[in-house]
Amino acid sequence: MSKKDDKKTTVPEKTDMGIFVALDLGATEVRAIAAKKDNQGNFETMAIASTPSKGIQRGAIHNIEEAKFAINHVLTDLENNIKNLTNKGVTDIYEQVNVKIEQVYVALNGQSIRTVINKVARRLGGEFITADHIDDFNRENGKIPHNDEEILEIHPIQYLVDDEEISSPIGCRCEVIQATYNIILGKKTLLGNLRVCLESIGRKLAGYCVSPIAAANACISKNEKELGIVMLDFGDSTTNLAIYHKGKMRYSLVVPIGGSIITNDIACLRIVKEEAEKIKKAGNCHIDKSKPDIIVGLSNGKNVSYHVICDVIERRIDLILEYIKLGIKESNLAVGPQLDQVVLLGNASNLLGLKGKIEEKIGLAAHKGKILNQYDMLVKQNNNYAVALGTLLTAKENCAVSTKINARPKEKKSVIDKINKSIGWLFSELEEDNQKNK
Repeated sequence: MSKKDDKKTTVPEKTDMGIFVALDLGATEVRAIAAKKDNQGNFETMAIASTPSKGIQRGAIHNIEEAKFAINHVLTDLENNIKNLTNKGVTDIYEQVNVKIEQVYVALNGQSIRTVINKVARRLGGEFITADHIDDFNRENGKIPHNDEEILEIHPIQYLVDDEEISSPIGCRCEVIQATYNIILGKKTLLGNLRVCLESIGRKLAGYCVSPIAAANACISKNEKELGIVMLDFGDSTTNLAIYHKGKMRYSLVVPIGGSIITNDIACLRIVKEEAEKIKKAGNCHIDKSKPDIIVGLSNGKNVSYHVICDVIERRIDLILEYIKLGIKESNLAVGPQLDQVVLLGNASNLLGLKGKIEEKIGLAAHKGKILNQYDMLVKQNNNYAVALGTLLTAKENCAVSTKINARPKEKKSVIDKINKSIGWLFSELEEDNQKNK
């Protein structure tokens, strides 16, 4: 073995940074956010990053090779942002660090996600309800067969103790307890492709949160969830619905239609896609067609009726809202007494006339949502990070580690130092001998 092979290689020591990282796989952008927790356990945003989305369709990874490139790109940008922030003001090059994001929390989206309502009951015959009873309910929910799907999340939405609704049943005595659960399912390929993609770039999946819940976490207050609210996140490829009442999510749904499909509909009028996107933003989904029409001049020299454009947009919005009406019906919550408003998120929520259309079709007032005031300005200024922020709020494990950029060199001793050390050792030996002979 050569001397070179005999030398031990020094592995840089990793240090947990106490940083949490979340990822949002959007149809147009992949977004990432990193944060630390303060002494009160609140998140403080450190850095954000985004890159154009590739290989992702309707929230799910469609092309692993393209998706992993986009994900790795945005995480590398985030690492560099954290590194620059951490090393800011550190003049000693041996104290400066590299940053590596080893695992991430991801927002799950996609048209394969659906909600199933399941009810379980036990006759206790006057016994007290214990935590074991609730655990049995949870295990029973997990045994429901779903073929090519897997359970993503299970949420209790109602406990009936002898037909009386009680939010915390443990400790109550009853004859019969009934529990209703909201079970969120997704195709097995949803998580499978995500794990393969992350592992191929040296990262791991730390955890996940379903996108409708993530958006609600960031934009809907506890009071709003208690009183009853409908959240609609109009994305580019999907529309996410989440319904809350008495502080709990009662129903969620992913509608496989979003803003980009409306653009495609307009493009079918023989309009180039880039121009169709601009026309969509100027169109109206709730126009008064009794008013005079306007002729819109196109870049190709042709003209198109403004009423025709608005009609195309309105038809697609009507279809989306039909899904929403069915979701509200399946939630068994009444419009008015239990649900009194709709909060709108997402790029497509800026469509002209959308608020009026929702009030007409669903019977609820709608307003534009935004990230809650309790969060810092870095994310509050950009609602596009709502899903990433909401996912971050579920994070519990450290995601990033640091290593020193440069190893501090060992202090080299001169020949004179070595001679002095040898002489010192010799004199100390002689002194010991003299002490023994006395």
